[in-house]
Amino acid sequence: MKIFPNDSQLAARYAKGSAPMPAMLLGANGKSSKWRVTMLTGPIPNMGGWPFYHYKEFVPYTLVVRGYNVFVLSVMIRFLLWFISWLIHFDGYWGRFFLESKNEHLLVNYDESENTWITRRIRDHLRTTEKPDEMLGKFHWVFRGREIFLGYFTLTRIVEKDSETQA
Repeated sequence: MKIFPNDSQLAARYAKGSAPMPAMLLGANGKSSKWRVTMLTGPIPNMGGWPFYHYKEFVPYTLVVRGYNVFVLSVMIRFLLWFISWLIHFDGYWGRFFLESKNEHLLVNYDESENTWITRRIRDHLRTTEKPDEMLGKFHWVFRGREIFLGYFTLTRIVEKDSETQA
């Protein structure tokens, strides 16, 4: 992962994409879906593999798609963090957001009252890629009313096995 956010290949790939509709991030029949986050550049470390990673869950609501981030932890780290989470009441869910359609991108807006003041300033811009189950995103932090670009990431759809087909 590159620390510096500018990457000409990622910029060109991002420019080739288009703004997805919010419903594209939902699962079959408009149900909730999960997308794994992989940080590609920027100051935030990639948590894309074992022993932990995080994903975004997109949930349909009446007129908008909303969601939140979830940390997925190994059994050992879960056990160690169980005690910490008992102390600070952290259940793995963080960063609640809602989606807004824009001309150039789909905006993932974290400006929700239950988020911390730091999290409320995060804005992700999503665009499609050549792969149907992947999105390329740019993440920003709002400072003094301006979005400051911090890096690129991908979202990859997590395909969950249907419990009925497993039986």
